[in-house]
Amino acid sequence: MALIDKTSAQMAEVGKDNASAKAALSEQLKQMSTDRDMVRMSSDEVLKKIGQLKNVFHRPEARGQWGEQTLQAVVEASGMTNLINFDNQPTFNTDGGAQRPDLIVKISSDMAVVVDAKAPFNALIDAANARDEAEQQQRLAAHAKNVRTHIDQLAAKKYWLLPNKSPEFVVMFVPSDSFLYAAWEQDRGL
Repeated sequence: MALIDKTSAQMAEVGKDNASAKAALSEQLKQMSTDRDMVRMSSDEVLKKIGQLKNVFHRPEARGQWGEQTLQAVVEASGMTNLINFDNQPTFNTDGGAQRPDLIVKISSDMAVVVDAKAPFNALIDAANARDEAEQQQRLAAHAKNVRTHIDQLAAKKYWLLPNKSPEFVVMFVPSDSFLYAAWEQDRGL
């Protein structure tokens, strides 16, 4: 009898997880649709939308949390489960101190890929509020530089050394294609 009760409880939990995953997928599909629409927008339209986000993401912590939550929603929407397919914000003690990437995706039992979320759009907000086109171009160039700085900082952390037998790269997750596209327009080497 205990086995049947335990199995029933596990099935109920799986049902709840499935419902949560469906809701997360639905939300992510809405976001992806919005992101796709923003990529199609002109630079002026993107800057206008970014300017509207200014009040929401005033604090860097809020932007960071948004990036981390979006990353987790994307992996969960793809059918992955925390602690089975990925580890959310694991901490590693290294000679240089503790390191905590946002996500480690398990490829096999002994291989993983590190993913770190970044939401670098301070300069985009500044570009949206620029007084003239010259200042706007300067702020857009600063945005591209900020994105490149994040790439360099992630490379310097050598996250790929943390999990065993991982490929020598780190995935930098940017929660909106528009942010990445605006940087790429300024620096095609990204």
